[in-house]
Amino acid sequence: MSLLTRVRDFFVEPLADDLPALPSGEPVAVEKALGGDVPQMPPTPPTKPVGAPGIVAFNGYLQTDERSPDLVGVTRYRKYAEWIRVVPEVGAAVRASMILAGSPEWDVLPYKAADADEPLPEDVERAAWLKRQISNMDDTPWSRVVQEHAMAAFYGATFSVWTAKVTDGMFGLADIMTLPLATLERFDIDERGKLRGVVQRDPQSNDEIPIARERLVYSRDIPTTTHPAGDGALRFLAETIRRKLALEKIRDKGYEKDVNGVPVIWAPIDEERALIGTSKPDGSLYTEADFTRAVQPIRDFAGAEKRTGSGVVLPSGTFPDNEGNPSSVRRYDAKVLSTQATSFAELGKTIDALSWYLLAMIGFEYLAMGRSNGTQAMHVSKMEAAIRFVSSLLNGFAETFRRDVMRPLWILNGWDPAHPGDPQNLPTLTWDALELVDVPAMVNSISTLLQAAGVMPDQVLEIVNRILANQGLPPLAELDHEAAALGRERALAGAGVKPPGSDPAADQAADMLDDPEED
Repeated sequence: MSLLTRVRDFFVEPLADDLPALPSGEPVAVEKALGGDVPQMPPTPPTKPVGAPGIVAFNGYLQTDERSPDLVGVTRYRKYAEWIRVVPEVGAAVRASMILAGSPEWDVLPYKAADADEPLPEDVERAAWLKRQISNMDDTPWSRVVQEHAMAAFYGATFSVWTAKVTDGMFGLADIMTLPLATLERFDIDERGKLRGVVQRDPQSNDEIPIARERLVYSRDIPTTTHPAGDGALRFLAETIRRKLALEKIRDKGYEKDVNGVPVIWAPIDEERALIGTSKPDGSLYTEADFTRAVQPIRDFAGAEKRTGSGVVLPSGTFPDNEGNPSSVRRYDAKVLSTQATSFAELGKTIDALSWYLLAMIGFEYLAMGRSNGTQAMHVSKMEAAIRFVSSLLNGFAETFRRDVMRPLWILNGWDPAHPGDPQNLPTLTWDALELVDVPAMVNSISTLLQAAGVMPDQVLEIVNRILANQGLPPLAELDHEAAALGRERALAGAGVKPPGSDPAADQAADMLDDPEED
């Protein structure tokens, strides 16, 4: 039976004679659906898409259900950048993920057919050629390209433009330039919701620059929306970030007021005010302006001293005592009021909880190790979660690069298809596995070794500093080798082991064991 016959039979309504029969030989009864007749569904070939993508576009502008004004359109990317700069937890997580994403060495494995033992020589050559391309781009380093596309996890998407160059009659890779998300104004979407291109607004000339999908290197975050720009982790953290910033502002104002206090000044303002309209010694009338000049220095003093947004000047009228005589209250006085700050501790707990939540949502909870309780195994587990997160970003970018850059280059060079039954015939991008480095445990181990052995070779120090740099930590200081050697001698002596050089006979015997052929 041909393919067309199978497709036709699949969608043709069966005749009564084709219905299955009961054991008695009677045909199976066909009943109507509950609630009445079901509208006749038109047959649709399996190769034809059906349904609507759910995207509403008007001249390239996409409808959104976002209700936060500062997160609508391109303004959200400016807000995201602000949060990365001002929220330490977010900035630390982004920085840590970028350090991890840019750290591994990449390689290109040649295409190999499923039934082949070894790749073909031309595929090996093409893989080596591609590795040279990504290692020697004209402008942007490869690690930077990887990091920029890893940022799609936070911003929602990354749009880059690849540019080819012709060398020795072959189309190679000149550069991959990432487009600022805030400059992408419109999206070209087909009837199936597929991205056909973007329209960029040149920030310098304000001109529109249409860019076709074929030139884009396009990474998108996990599909929580049909919007081609995605959502990104920062959108899910928006409300938590806002709450944290608001509470921190309240806390800081409270601390400032508590430290500086609220100045309160008493002065005979009422007496000065009562003079308005009376005669001065020179015969002129005491005016409102005279009153202002008299009390303004006091008000200025209170304003200069408060520094907290609050302060007050009160009238200092006297009060009669029990006998009706004036009391001893001073006509001028000043003091500073302060609070007990009893609510700061609870407010701090709430802020800490929000900080932890931010890191946990992004997958970098291990950055809060010093502020949280838990076993060493739990901390390692949290670090593994961060490693898995970044590894997934690298996996996604490898597939993106294979689809958006490798394949066009293979087509331009006439290399696709080269193998029947597998029109892709593309190599595979791989990278060194991200190393799980338990920094606290490593530092403790180093300290123990230094105390026990007393010396650390320069080569080991270099390796350790490289690991620390990959984690965004400062390097270890240079070691005092004389002090280290002394510590080593003391450690050996404590263990009952004689240091080298102290026993010439033992040293000679050790040399003979190391080199038995020596006379």
